[in-house]
Amino acid sequence: MPKPIIVTHPVTGKEVSLKQLAESAGLVPVTVTRRYNKGKRGADLIAPMSQRSKTLKKNNEVRKAKRQKGTRLASYSQRLASAPSLGDLGRLKEQMA
Repeated sequence: MPKPIIVTHPVTGKEVSLKQLAESAGLVPVTVTRRYNKGKRGADLIAPMSQRSKTLKKNNEVRKAKRQKGTRLASYSQRLASAPSLGDLGRLKEQMA
């Protein structure tokens, strides 16, 4: 397991890990780690996410959900090698909803 990166908390002045810093700021630890790796320090590490970043994050989640839904449909199609009956189509439609 890698050694945690220790930084000075910009508000309290205490030495904390990036994970602790993220938790105290209400951010995801990955966000703070990425900022640190990009060279940001101090208050820039825990600055709130911009509205654009929040929108991009939400759009990515929606795209991921749609992709997973499409993958499920493809796996259902492979299972139904023969022509489906009307009952099969009804159940498939319910599962996709």
